[in-house]
Amino acid sequence: MKSWLKIALSGEIRNGSLKTAAFVGTLLLFINYGDTLFECGLKLEEWMNGNITMQNLIGIGLGKTELIKIELTYWVPYCVSTYTSVQSYNRHKNS
Repeated sequence: MKSWLKIALSGEIRNGSLKTAAFVGTLLLFINYGDTLFECGLKLEEWMNGNITMQNLIGIGLGKTELIKIELTYWVPYCVSTYTSVQSYNRHKNS
């Protein structure tokens, strides 16, 4: 377990997983909540510039449950990418 975590937290795997989570998580966010976000006046440019805050999201009526779901929308792809990368690394190392 200790060696698995060491590999999972290595720079290359961590950075790759973060990039995957950012892309896939944002895609899923817009699929699941895009209509709500855009109907409430949030603009794509604000997302691209990083001008969206928790206050913005709470202000448009997203409650605690929705915010937890949005957070998980990013955590799940991160975990899947990390797990897959470590497993692939270990298979490659052992062959």
